Amino acid sequence: LITLPGGSAANTAAACARLGLKTGFIGKTGVDDFGEFLKNDLIKEGVDVSELKKTREKKTGTCLIAMDRKRERHMYAFSGAANLLSPEDINPEYINSAKIVHLADLKNISPLIEAAQRAEGGTKVSLNPGGLIIGLGYRKIKPLLKLTDIYISSKDEASKLYQTSEPEKLAYKLMAEGIEVVALTMGKEGCYVADAEKKVQIPSFKVKAVDTTGAGDAFSAGFLYGYCKSLSLEECGRYANATAALKVSTPGARFKHGIEEVRALLRKCEDMI
Repeated sequence: LITLPGGSAANTAAACARLGLKTGFIGKTGVDDFGEFLKNDLIKEGVDVSELKKTREKKTGTCLIAMDRKRERHMYAFSGAANLLSPEDINPEYINSAKIVHLADLKNISPLIEAAQRAEGGTKVSLNPGGLIIGLGYRKIKPLLKLTDIYISSKDEASKLYQTSEPEKLAYKLMAEGIEVVALTMGKEGCYVADAEKKVQIPSFKVKAVDTTGAGDAFSAGFLYGYCKSLSLEECGRYANATAALKVSTPGARFKHGIEEVRALLRKCEDMI
Protein backbone atom coordinates (compact mmCIF):
# COMPACT_ATOMS: atom_id res chain seq x y z
CA LEU A 1 0.00 0.00 0.00
CA ILE A 2 1.14 3.55 -0.80
CA THR A 3 -0.15 6.43 1.32
CA LEU A 4 -0.76 9.58 -0.70
CA PRO A 5 -2.62 12.83 0.07
CA GLY A 6 -6.06 13.32 -1.42
CA GLY A 7 -9.58 14.61 -0.86
CA SER A 8 -11.50 16.40 -3.60
CA ALA A 9 -11.44 19.92 -2.14
CA ALA A 10 -7.83 19.53 -0.98
CA ASN A 11 -6.78 18.23 -4.41
CA THR A 12 -8.33 21.26 -6.09
CA ALA A 13 -6.79 23.66 -3.57
CA ALA A 14 -3.33 22.16 -4.07
CA ALA A 15 -3.69 22.25 -7.85
CA CYS A 16 -4.85 25.88 -7.79
CA ALA A 17 -1.78 26.75 -5.70
CA ARG A 18 0.49 24.98 -8.19
CA LEU A 19 -1.10 26.99 -10.99
CA GLY A 20 -0.16 30.17 -9.13
CA LEU A 21 -3.42 31.13 -7.41
CA LYS A 22 -3.52 32.24 -3.78
CA THR A 23 -5.41 29.39 -2.15
CA GLY A 24 -6.79 28.39 1.25
CA PHE A 25 -8.52 25.28 2.56
CA ILE A 26 -11.41 24.83 5.00
CA GLY A 27 -11.97 21.32 6.33
CA LYS A 28 -11.67 19.07 9.36
CA THR A 29 -9.29 16.27 10.34
CA GLY A 30 -8.92 14.07 13.36
CA VAL A 31 -6.22 14.55 15.98
CA ASP A 32 -3.95 11.92 14.46
CA ASP A 33 -0.82 11.38 12.41
CA PHE A 34 -2.69 11.14 9.10
CA GLY A 35 -4.38 14.48 9.75
CA GLU A 36 -0.97 16.04 10.36
CA PHE A 37 0.33 14.41 7.18
CA LEU A 38 -2.48 15.98 5.13
CA LYS A 39 -2.04 19.37 6.81
CA ASN A 40 1.72 19.42 6.21
CA ASP A 41 1.27 18.39 2.59
CA LEU A 42 -1.11 21.31 1.96
CA ILE A 43 1.38 23.66 3.60
CA LYS A 44 4.12 22.27 1.35
CA GLU A 45 1.89 22.93 -1.67
CA GLY A 46 1.49 26.56 -0.62
CA VAL A 47 -2.12 26.30 0.60
CA ASP A 48 -3.19 28.38 3.63
CA VAL A 49 -4.50 26.04 6.35
CA SER A 50 -5.39 28.61 9.01
CA GLU A 51 -9.07 27.52 8.77
CA LEU A 52 -8.35 23.77 8.96
CA LYS A 53 -10.22 22.41 11.99
CA LYS A 54 -9.57 19.35 14.19
CA THR A 55 -11.80 17.02 16.20
CA ARG A 56 -11.23 14.18 18.64
CA GLU A 57 -14.61 12.63 17.81
CA LYS A 58 -13.44 10.78 14.70
CA LYS A 59 -10.28 9.85 12.86
CA THR A 60 -9.17 11.68 9.73
CA GLY A 61 -11.03 10.49 6.64
CA THR A 62 -9.34 8.00 4.33
CA CYS A 63 -9.99 6.40 0.98
CA LEU A 64 -8.66 3.05 -0.24
CA ILE A 65 -8.26 2.96 -4.01
CA ALA A 66 -7.70 -0.43 -5.66
CA MET A 67 -7.00 -1.19 -9.31
CA ASP A 68 -8.14 -4.52 -10.74
CA ARG A 69 -6.40 -6.43 -13.52
CA LYS A 70 -8.31 -4.46 -16.15
CA ARG A 71 -7.04 -1.24 -14.52
CA GLU A 72 -10.57 -0.43 -13.40
CA ARG A 73 -10.56 1.76 -10.28
CA HIS A 74 -12.51 0.86 -7.12
CA MET A 75 -12.80 3.37 -4.26
CA TYR A 76 -13.72 2.60 -0.64
CA ALA A 77 -14.08 5.82 1.34
CA PHE A 78 -14.40 6.69 5.03
CA SER A 79 -15.30 10.37 5.42
CA GLY A 80 -14.44 10.39 9.11
CA ALA A 81 -13.70 13.79 10.65
CA ALA A 82 -14.34 15.62 7.35
CA ASN A 83 -18.06 14.96 7.67
CA LEU A 84 -18.09 16.65 11.10
CA LEU A 85 -17.33 20.04 9.59
CA SER A 86 -20.19 22.27 10.80
CA PRO A 87 -21.73 25.63 9.82
CA GLU A 88 -20.15 27.07 12.98
CA ASP A 89 -16.71 26.21 11.56
CA ILE A 90 -17.23 28.61 8.65
CA ASN A 91 -15.51 31.98 9.06
CA PRO A 92 -17.49 34.62 7.09
CA GLU A 93 -14.50 36.96 6.85
CA TYR A 94 -12.37 34.20 5.37
CA ILE A 95 -15.10 33.34 2.85
CA ASN A 96 -15.43 36.94 1.71
CA SER A 97 -11.70 37.41 1.37
CA ALA A 98 -11.86 35.06 -1.64
CA LYS A 99 -12.69 35.71 -5.27
CA ILE A 100 -14.13 32.18 -5.52
CA VAL A 101 -15.27 29.76 -2.82
CA HIS A 102 -15.04 26.24 -4.23
CA LEU A 103 -17.21 23.56 -2.59
CA ALA A 104 -16.52 19.88 -3.15
CA ASP A 105 -17.62 16.34 -2.34
CA LEU A 106 -18.92 16.15 1.25
CA LYS A 107 -21.99 14.20 2.35
CA ASN A 108 -22.74 16.71 5.12
CA ILE A 109 -23.70 19.71 3.01
CA SER A 110 -24.79 22.01 5.85
CA PRO A 111 -21.36 23.74 6.10
CA LEU A 112 -21.28 24.04 2.31
CA ILE A 113 -24.65 25.79 2.30
CA GLU A 114 -23.41 28.06 5.12
CA ALA A 115 -20.28 28.95 3.14
CA ALA A 116 -22.33 29.66 0.01
CA GLN A 117 -24.79 31.82 1.94
CA ARG A 118 -21.92 33.79 3.46
CA ALA A 119 -20.40 34.59 0.05
CA GLU A 120 -21.07 38.28 -0.55
CA GLY A 121 -19.58 41.32 -2.24
CA GLY A 122 -18.69 39.65 -5.51
CA THR A 123 -17.38 36.36 -4.08
CA LYS A 124 -18.48 33.61 -6.47
CA VAL A 125 -19.51 30.10 -5.39
CA SER A 126 -18.18 27.13 -7.34
CA LEU A 127 -19.55 23.61 -6.81
CA ASN A 128 -18.05 20.27 -7.81
CA PRO A 129 -20.55 17.92 -6.13
CA GLY A 130 -18.89 14.57 -6.75
CA GLY A 131 -20.55 11.27 -5.93
CA LEU A 132 -21.28 11.98 -2.27
CA ILE A 133 -23.34 15.12 -2.87
CA ILE A 134 -24.98 13.80 -6.05
CA GLY A 135 -25.96 10.68 -4.12
CA LEU A 136 -28.11 12.78 -1.79
CA GLY A 137 -30.53 13.39 -4.65
CA TYR A 138 -31.88 16.51 -6.33
CA ARG A 139 -34.35 17.55 -3.61
CA LYS A 140 -31.72 17.65 -0.86
CA ILE A 141 -29.10 19.48 -2.88
CA LYS A 142 -31.39 21.93 -4.67
CA PRO A 143 -30.78 24.64 -2.00
CA LEU A 144 -27.03 24.32 -2.69
CA LEU A 145 -27.54 24.49 -6.45
CA LYS A 146 -29.55 27.70 -5.99
CA LEU A 147 -26.54 29.29 -4.28
CA THR A 148 -24.04 28.17 -6.94
CA ASP A 149 -22.53 30.45 -9.59
CA ILE A 150 -20.14 27.97 -11.25
CA TYR A 151 -21.10 24.30 -11.57
CA ILE A 152 -18.43 21.71 -12.42
CA SER A 153 -18.96 17.95 -12.60
CA SER A 154 -18.90 14.98 -14.92
CA LYS A 155 -21.78 14.69 -17.35
CA ASP A 156 -22.70 11.36 -15.73
CA GLU A 157 -23.02 12.96 -12.29
CA ALA A 158 -25.19 15.78 -13.59
CA SER A 159 -27.41 13.30 -15.44
CA LYS A 160 -28.34 11.75 -12.08
CA LEU A 161 -29.95 15.04 -11.09
CA TYR A 162 -31.99 15.44 -14.26
CA GLN A 163 -33.60 12.90 -16.56
CA THR A 164 -31.27 13.48 -19.49
CA SER A 165 -27.67 12.73 -20.48
CA GLU A 166 -27.47 15.36 -23.24
CA PRO A 167 -24.94 18.02 -22.21
CA GLU A 168 -26.89 20.89 -23.79
CA LYS A 169 -30.05 19.96 -21.89
CA LEU A 170 -28.09 19.45 -18.67
CA ALA A 171 -26.52 22.89 -19.01
CA TYR A 172 -29.96 24.42 -19.66
CA LYS A 173 -31.45 22.78 -16.55
CA LEU A 174 -28.51 23.79 -14.38
CA MET A 175 -28.63 27.39 -15.55
CA ALA A 176 -32.38 27.38 -14.86
CA GLU A 177 -31.37 26.95 -11.18
CA GLY A 178 -29.65 30.34 -11.40
CA ILE A 179 -26.16 28.99 -12.13
CA GLU A 180 -24.12 31.31 -14.35
CA VAL A 181 -21.45 28.95 -15.72
CA VAL A 182 -21.56 25.18 -16.33
CA ALA A 183 -18.62 22.89 -17.11
CA LEU A 184 -19.28 19.19 -17.72
CA THR A 185 -16.45 16.69 -18.16
CA MET A 186 -17.00 13.89 -20.67
CA GLY A 187 -13.84 11.78 -20.47
CA LYS A 188 -12.23 11.16 -23.84
CA GLU A 189 -14.85 13.41 -25.46
CA GLY A 190 -13.46 16.44 -23.62
CA CYS A 191 -15.81 18.85 -21.89
CA TYR A 192 -18.94 20.86 -22.54
CA VAL A 193 -18.99 24.42 -21.20
CA ALA A 194 -21.84 26.90 -21.21
CA ASP A 195 -22.97 30.30 -20.00
CA ALA A 196 -25.74 32.69 -21.05
CA GLU A 197 -23.85 33.74 -24.18
CA LYS A 198 -22.05 30.63 -25.40
CA LYS A 199 -22.17 26.84 -25.37
CA VAL A 200 -19.30 24.79 -26.76
CA GLN A 201 -17.79 21.30 -26.59
CA ILE A 202 -14.00 21.32 -26.26
CA PRO A 203 -12.00 18.22 -27.29
CA SER A 204 -9.71 16.46 -24.82
CA PHE A 205 -5.92 16.28 -25.03
CA LYS A 206 -4.46 12.94 -26.07
CA VAL A 207 -2.16 11.67 -23.32
CA LYS A 208 -1.28 8.29 -21.89
CA ALA A 209 -3.47 7.84 -18.83
CA VAL A 210 -1.59 6.42 -15.85
CA ASP A 211 -4.07 7.23 -13.06
CA THR A 212 -7.41 9.03 -13.45
CA THR A 213 -7.80 9.60 -9.69
CA GLY A 214 -8.24 13.32 -9.07
CA ALA A 215 -8.74 14.19 -12.74
CA GLY A 216 -11.99 16.00 -12.01
CA ASP A 217 -10.34 17.98 -9.21
CA ALA A 218 -7.51 19.04 -11.53
CA PHE A 219 -10.11 19.98 -14.16
CA SER A 220 -11.83 22.19 -11.58
CA ALA A 221 -8.53 23.88 -10.75
CA GLY A 222 -7.74 24.57 -14.40
CA PHE A 223 -11.21 25.97 -15.04
CA LEU A 224 -11.12 28.18 -11.95
CA TYR A 225 -7.67 29.43 -12.89
CA GLY A 226 -9.03 30.58 -16.24
CA TYR A 227 -12.06 32.15 -14.57
CA CYS A 228 -9.89 34.04 -12.06
CA LYS A 229 -7.75 35.35 -14.92
CA SER A 230 -10.88 36.56 -16.77
CA LEU A 231 -10.25 34.24 -19.72
CA SER A 232 -13.05 33.43 -22.16
CA LEU A 233 -15.38 30.51 -21.44
CA GLU A 234 -13.68 28.44 -24.14
CA GLU A 235 -10.21 29.24 -22.81
CA CYS A 236 -11.32 28.23 -19.31
CA GLY A 237 -12.41 24.88 -20.74
CA ARG A 238 -9.13 24.39 -22.59
CA TYR A 239 -7.06 25.17 -19.48
CA ALA A 240 -9.25 22.74 -17.52
CA ASN A 241 -8.79 19.97 -20.09
CA ALA A 242 -5.02 20.54 -20.19
CA THR A 243 -4.71 20.49 -16.40
CA ALA A 244 -6.72 17.26 -16.19
CA ALA A 245 -4.65 15.69 -18.99
CA LEU A 246 -1.40 16.40 -17.16
CA LYS A 247 -2.90 15.01 -13.94
CA VAL A 248 -3.86 11.64 -15.45
CA SER A 249 -0.35 11.24 -16.86
CA THR A 250 1.02 10.79 -13.33
CA PRO A 251 0.03 8.48 -10.41
CA GLY A 252 -1.79 9.71 -7.30
CA ALA A 253 -4.70 12.06 -6.71
CA ARG A 254 -2.69 15.28 -6.80
CA PHE A 255 -1.76 17.48 -9.77
CA LYS A 256 2.05 17.59 -9.82
CA HIS A 257 2.71 20.19 -12.52
CA GLY A 258 2.67 23.98 -12.85
CA ILE A 259 1.08 26.65 -15.02
CA GLU A 260 3.99 26.72 -17.48
CA GLU A 261 3.54 23.01 -18.20
CA VAL A 262 -0.17 23.60 -18.78
CA ARG A 263 0.62 26.41 -21.20
CA ALA A 264 3.25 24.27 -22.94
CA LEU A 265 0.65 21.55 -23.56
CA LEU A 266 -1.78 24.13 -24.89
CA ARG A 267 0.87 25.54 -27.25
CA LYS A 268 1.89 22.08 -28.41
CA CYS A 269 -1.67 21.21 -29.35
CA GLU A 270 -2.16 24.55 -31.13
CA ASP A 271 0.98 23.86 -33.21
CA MET A 272 -0.45 20.49 -34.26
CA ILE A 273 -3.67 22.01 -35.64
